[in-house]
Amino acid sequence: MKLKWFKVVLLSLVLSATVVWPVMGAPTGERGSPEVVSINSETCIDPVIGTSQSPIDLVAPLTAIPSNKEIQSIFYPAFLPKITNKGGHEISVIDNPSFPASGSKITINSVDYKLTEFHFHTKSEHHLNGTEYPMEIHIKHQSTSGQNVVIGVFVESVTGPADVNETLTALLDTIPVSNASVTPSSSIDLNLLLPDANSRSYYHYDGSLTTCPFTEGIKWYVFHTPIKILNTDLAKYNANFAHNDRNTKPLNGRTIYVK
Repeated sequence: MKLKWFKVVLLSLVLSATVVWPVMGAPTGERGSPEVVSINSETCIDPVIGTSQSPIDLVAPLTAIPSNKEIQSIFYPAFLPKITNKGGHEISVIDNPSFPASGSKITINSVDYKLTEFHFHTKSEHHLNGTEYPMEIHIKHQSTSGQNVVIGVFVESVTGPADVNETLTALLDTIPVSNASVTPSSSIDLNLLLPDANSRSYYHYDGSLTTCPFTEGIKWYVFHTPIKILNTDLAKYNANFAHNDRNTKPLNGRTIYVK
């Protein structure tokens, strides 16, 4: 199906909008919608304790990932989100209690981790062999036992339209720049915010949240291949939302696995 651009119709009385997402094969008007909100970046002191903090620079030496640590599957059915800007510079996907859960999940070692939210960081928090990308997407998941897994996706800024991720472009354009809400009329497909299926090599390590309260014990999976956005669209996003990246932290003897 040809990708479609979306259109926004502002409703001044309720500060909402209708959006058509450029998704492929996503069912229009599907319920089971997580809630998407833009949240204020929390202010707290970066802790000086802890030996397994994130982000890190993903550098050699690398160890081949064992099968019990591999991502077995990614299940992201299209869902209908609600998007709200509360004056911050992150966008989070949270299951909307008004509708059934979307069922989005990843599976690792036969354990399911439910999608809880996703957000952006500018610039990228993880580095790759010393390289810092202009943006990184964090897609968070949690098991029924409370174990958190985060998928990281680098975003590269380019000057030409070839291979630009139109889903990301539409999503960034939809985030209100002031306190307001938008409701899409068709679903968003998170699969389109990941690298192509044949370019999904990744790094894995144990780390922490990169925002308050910087909790350790987080399982990180960071894709090697970035998705792309036009530099003009990135500049427009950066003009509205401040940088919110955390500095890289020492590896402290942790193993970095590669798939």
